Amino acid sequence: MNSDLTVFAALKESLIKKTPCVLSFFQEEGLVTMIDAEKQKELKRKKKEHAAGNGSGKLKASLSALSAIPEYVASIESMEKQEIHQQNTRSILKQDIRRIKFTRAKEIQSVDTGSSVTDSGKLTIKLRGENLSFTHRQEDPRGRIAAYIKAYTA
Repeated sequence: MNSDLTVFAALKESLIKKTPCVLSFFQEEGLVTMIDAEKQKELKRKKKEHAAGNGSGKLKASLSALSAIPEYVASIESMEKQEIHQQNTRSILKQDIRRIKFTRAKEIQSVDTGSSVTDSGKLTIKLRGENLSFTHRQEDPRGRIAAYIKAYTA
């Protein structure tokens, strides 16, 4: 069974340190799959080797490595729960979750330059004796994520 909701986020471990991760919500538990520095290097190395093996130059291989993490997130989204557990994953049982707070990311437009920047949203999971804080870039214009999270803890 695939997850009901998957969110790419960054776990705030300290004021400065953030670790990329994938949050997968299932009916009875939530899974936090960490993408630590080692895993990031491995994914990028494999992507570069694959591109170089196909006859691409060094520049093309380096550019293709930029898509390694988004592709990994997409692969986790399509994985079964047992497969996700085999990754660097922390399981959070639904009954241990006291509250989840979700604020969507917002696109901020500059009047002067006409450019736009996405301001990070926040996702906080309050457990018994522990708070997990995440930042994300999900704009959620239709409110699908917010509605799912509200129903998840109801």
